[in-house]
Amino acid sequence: MKDIVRLGAAFIGLMVGGGFASGQEVVQFFDAFGLYGLVGTAVSGAFFMLLVMELYTIGSQLRITTHQQAMTQLFGARASWAADILLSFFLLCMITVMIAGSGASIHQQFGPPAWVGSAIMAVLACLTMGLDVRRIVNLIGIMTPLVFLMVLIMLGYSLHQPIAPVAALEQAAQQQPHAAGHWLVAAVLYVSYNIAGAAAVLLVLGGQVPDLRLARLGGLAGGGAFGLLLAGLAFVLFVQVDAIRGAAVPTLLLAGRISPVFGAVLLPVILVKLYCSSVGMTYALSSRLEEYGLSRLKGAALVTGCAWGMSLLGFVMLVKAVYPMIGYCGLLIMAATLFSFLRRRRTARADSPRAQA
Repeated sequence: MKDIVRLGAAFIGLMVGGGFASGQEVVQFFDAFGLYGLVGTAVSGAFFMLLVMELYTIGSQLRITTHQQAMTQLFGARASWAADILLSFFLLCMITVMIAGSGASIHQQFGPPAWVGSAIMAVLACLTMGLDVRRIVNLIGIMTPLVFLMVLIMLGYSLHQPIAPVAALEQAAQQQPHAAGHWLVAAVLYVSYNIAGAAAVLLVLGGQVPDLRLARLGGLAGGGAFGLLLAGLAFVLFVQVDAIRGAAVPTLLLAGRISPVFGAVLLPVILVKLYCSSVGMTYALSSRLEEYGLSRLKGAALVTGCAWGMSLLGFVMLVKAVYPMIGYCGLLIMAATLFSFLRRRRTARADSPRAQA
């Protein structure tokens, strides 16, 4: 049971980053499609359960212990270096979104230009490379339960407020930015870009659990719990879609409507999660740059400097452009994982006593 909870919580911690907590991803990938978007959360949740279960199973079965082993397993020995470069670029894009989200959150709450808050986050992420990064990134595990609590409070508030007619909610939802042209495509892309960024980590985590059954159950538990969390936040933002229209950080705006105190508490939660995500990703990418002769601090300065420059495009625009791009490329990882699942099922049937008889 302990391994199941640990694996499930690890996956949720990876997924519930600052982008999720801001609500902007959920609005663009789900709520912008109205009721179909809420159906999309169920599709995404089912995919998460299946894919995380399979990635944990592969990691456990092959005893994967390093990032390089994970890359080779996903892409093969010949293509793993090219995939590593591509995923490093995706990592830079995701750091950019985290930094942009920081600027948008501070701008929405206090009013200074977004580039100021983004610059502060970029500098903090860079300077943190001289500290014990692992302890700081572990903060994300502490903050994750607060995000659950945040969603529950917002859900309770929304259920006790008058809800507009569905037709009016649909019309307001369609005015939000869309991450894709169709709700089903958006739901799949949401899974794909998240799995693309987390697949290697999930394989290594699975490799730490020798029991295949526990690895599978951990994946199912984590994917299912995150699916419920996703559906809850999507519902909240859908019924409040008219109130959050045009907000770069919808959850922060809604929290302020519930209570100024709640809004004041939620802002540091979002910023800490953005900070932890930025630090973790910057650490990973600057470590890769060390292989090319750059010190970790210089590599971090290069990474955060580029990310800050790209963040000037704006948080909403970056979520709309970057995540779907990663999602389309991540379909390869998603397809490879699903193929592994089907192949393993076929092998299990062929090896069963009934098949042999």
